[in-house]
Amino acid sequence: MKDAKSGHGADETNGTGHGAGDEDAGGVQAVDTAVRVLSALIDTGAPLMLKTVAERAEMQPPKAHRYLVSFCRSGLAERDAASGGYRLGPLAVRLGLAALRRLNVVQVASPTLGELRDELGFTVGLAVWGAAGPTFVRFEETNDALIISGRPGSVMPMLTSSTGRIFGAYLPASVTAPLIDRELSGVPHPGRDA
Repeated sequence: MKDAKSGHGADETNGTGHGAGDEDAGGVQAVDTAVRVLSALIDTGAPLMLKTVAERAEMQPPKAHRYLVSFCRSGLAERDAASGGYRLGPLAVRLGLAALRRLNVVQVASPTLGELRDELGFTVGLAVWGAAGPTFVRFEETNDALIISGRPGSVMPMLTSSTGRIFGAYLPASVTAPLIDRELSGVPHPGRDA
C-alpha cells in the first residue's frame, strides 16, 4: 500500500525513518537483499545470466532483475553486450580497491605469524612491497640462540634473497623490473648495509 504523501510503500517506513521490517539491531532489508544479489556476482569468471544470479541470491528472477538494473545504472554491475550476462561493474571494483588500500596487512597477518613461528620453531618475518622493494615490517622471534640480522624496515635485494625472489616470481615484471635492472647494473642495494 502506498503512502499518498511520500509515494513509499507503507511497509517501508514506520515514521521514524527506519524500515518497519528492521530487526532490533537495525538495518535496511532492501540493502540486505541488494548485498545478496551483488554477492552472487562475486567469484565468477564469465558474466552470469539472470537465472543464475537469481538462484545464487535465492530470489525470483524478476526481483533480481530489478536490482541488477539499478546496479547497472550506478556502476555496481554491468551487462555484457555479447552474452547478456551480468558481472561486477567499475564502481564495485573501485569499492574493492578502496577497501584493500585501508587493509592493515600487518594487523591482519600478525596472529598468523605467531602461529607459524610456533609451528615451525623458527623466527618468521612479514615483508611487504615498499618503495625500495621487499621490506620487512614485522618479525616474530623464537627463544633459540639463532640471531637474525634483519629488523623491521630492512629492505631485501631482489636477486640474492629468497624474499626478493618470491616477490619477483609473483609481482608483475613491470613492478619488479626496475629494481632487478638496477641490481644487475651493479648499483648498491639500499638495504645492503642494513
